[in-house]
Amino acid sequence: MPDRSKKEREYEENRKHWLAEEEKIYELWEKAYNPGGQKQIDRLAKQGKKPVRQLIKQLIDPGTEFLELSRGAGFGINYEIAKDVPCAGLVTGLGKIHGNRVMIIANDSRVKAGAYYPINCKKHLRAQDIADQCSIPCVYIADSAGGFLPMQDRVFPGRGQFGHFFYNMSRMSAKGLKQYTLSTGGNTAGGAYIVYLACESIMIDKMSYSFLGGPPMVKAAIGEEVTMEELGGARVHTSISGGADHIVSSQDEGIDKLRELLSYDPKQKLHIERREPKEPRVPIDHLYEVLPRDPYRGIDVRDVIACIADDSEFSEYKRSYNPGRGDTIVCGRIHLKGIPVGLVASNNIGVIFADAARKAVEWVIRCCSHKIPIL
Repeated sequence: MPDRSKKEREYEENRKHWLAEEEKIYELWEKAYNPGGQKQIDRLAKQGKKPVRQLIKQLIDPGTEFLELSRGAGFGINYEIAKDVPCAGLVTGLGKIHGNRVMIIANDSRVKAGAYYPINCKKHLRAQDIADQCSIPCVYIADSAGGFLPMQDRVFPGRGQFGHFFYNMSRMSAKGLKQYTLSTGGNTAGGAYIVYLACESIMIDKMSYSFLGGPPMVKAAIGEEVTMEELGGARVHTSISGGADHIVSSQDEGIDKLRELLSYDPKQKLHIERREPKEPRVPIDHLYEVLPRDPYRGIDVRDVIACIADDSEFSEYKRSYNPGRGDTIVCGRIHLKGIPVGLVASNNIGVIFADAARKAVEWVIRCCSHKIPIL
């Protein structure tokens, strides 16, 4: 029999370690949520603007959650001219609007006026890729100074950088995945394309501006003096150029208009049968105890599965296959929130022997043929 007291001590030490690590993540997220602190919030308020996550909360269905992605991106990036780019100056994530899932991609103008560093580009493209693969529309809340020019040699070139945003927008629109943009501020240079290339775009009177080069560039190029409003304001683009489709008077009205446009999209449907969700029989926070604080120690992944699977049920595939070699990868079916999911998990030491790899490949093929997602 194992020494129970020793195991309990180990569980307690693991829990303390992971809770401490979690606090570090929360501290990082707080920096992501409030770049520039109260000073930046006051600056936005003077412009009649709200922090971007507040706008997102207004946009999504009441009582639903926004699943934010990549909150820790951009910290410790150590560019030559910036140690941190909080949250990569961009908020991305999944939200529900009129019951449909959408990918929301929103510039945080508190971080260098929403300018794009290389890390911003990577995060933006990642969000578009998820939307494309999951066949869901994109909603852009745009307030961007465009590419960060001191690093333009790392922002603009290549298919994995700034210009690929617009290729994606065009290609996804052609596939029937709608692209909607609400411009909540200035959109300069490349940032302007996010307004122009959307299926439908909204601009705010005397707050939204879109142009490739602003008034100083016009003055330098042709000697003409022009205001931001005359060059690329909401009235110019909604009534003359046709670059935008709807004009509103405030951010709140813009959010309401965006929800109105999305209300006409057809309802999304799951292509798999969903059962009634059940809570795991094993407490979820037991994860803190069974995950070792030492990353070089093996785990029994079945303990982890019991903490996350509906009713802690796991239908394992080929459990008895070649013990010691075939069981270093565990495969099988679970339900998560009522949705059937195929699972492939490293187990114990996690070495992938040929037998384990063969089992995993077989299981992936079965999941694909049944059209169920894989975790």
